[in-house]
Amino acid sequence: MTQSQKYVLFFGQCLLSVLALGWVYHKLDPKALATLVQHFHIFPWFLAFALYNLAQVLSAKRCQLFLEAVGMNMTFFQHLQLYYLGMFYQLFIPGGLGGDGVRVYCMRKHFDGNTLSLVRALFLDRLSGFMALLMLTTLALIGLPIPITSFAYEVSATLAVLAMLLLFGLGRLFFSVVVEHTLQVYVVACCCALGVQLLQVMAALCLLMSFGQYHDFQIYAVVFFLSSVFSQLPVSVSGLGTREIAVMWLLTFFGLAYDAGVAMAFAFFCIQSMSNCLGLLCYRYEPDLRHSTVG
Repeated sequence: MTQSQKYVLFFGQCLLSVLALGWVYHKLDPKALATLVQHFHIFPWFLAFALYNLAQVLSAKRCQLFLEAVGMNMTFFQHLQLYYLGMFYQLFIPGGLGGDGVRVYCMRKHFDGNTLSLVRALFLDRLSGFMALLMLTTLALIGLPIPITSFAYEVSATLAVLAMLLLFGLGRLFFSVVVEHTLQVYVVACCCALGVQLLQVMAALCLLMSFGQYHDFQIYAVVFFLSSVFSQLPVSVSGLGTREIAVMWLLTFFGLAYDAGVAMAFAFFCIQSMSNCLGLLCYRYEPDLRHSTVG
């Protein structure tokens, strides 16, 4: 792809985000928005910011496990620097893949290693996060009436546990084919992935409470997990617009008003962007990787 094509693509993604936000705003109730503003509290935002960044630190640790499995040995602080540098670039390159590309570039610049191995490790890192989303979505659906046609179906605890075990087992088989690693590494990485998603949904619920919404947390958790999948589609800037549309549709599906949910989604984007900007601390210099090794 040429440089001009990249600019056209980025402009198209910006335009889509603007159009999506405009459509969402058109659908919102002005009175409901005014009520949300009246009940706004700033403290939950600080808590959400802290939880989100704690999730990123844990995510960096998860990624480090897979990189070490392919022989990329860095200190955790070195990797955390690279991780936040990638987060900064993620602001401008949709889908999160841009951040991964920057990290691969930095690692390959300093080492004579196998690029494909690094790409595989980062792919598994992303996949483990997606798998954790599916697991927690299944868990969050326990006992929740799901309106299907003329009846409401409830997910049982037994079915949810079986689904999680199935995902865990299939993930172990697939991950072993892509990158050779021990069972201990896989278990720890899965725990980190679950922790990341739990911290992020806690941050989202804090943002929801900042607008005076203290009910239906279970539904909002399910909606947040599912909308996180939509936000990764490379069609908008950092998921802006796609998450809000997904939240609107899902809350309507569950029979709830979507004003507070959309406010939560947009606030989460703000928290995410502010956190990504911390990568500016690593932008003017590359992390010192001279004492690291790669297999």
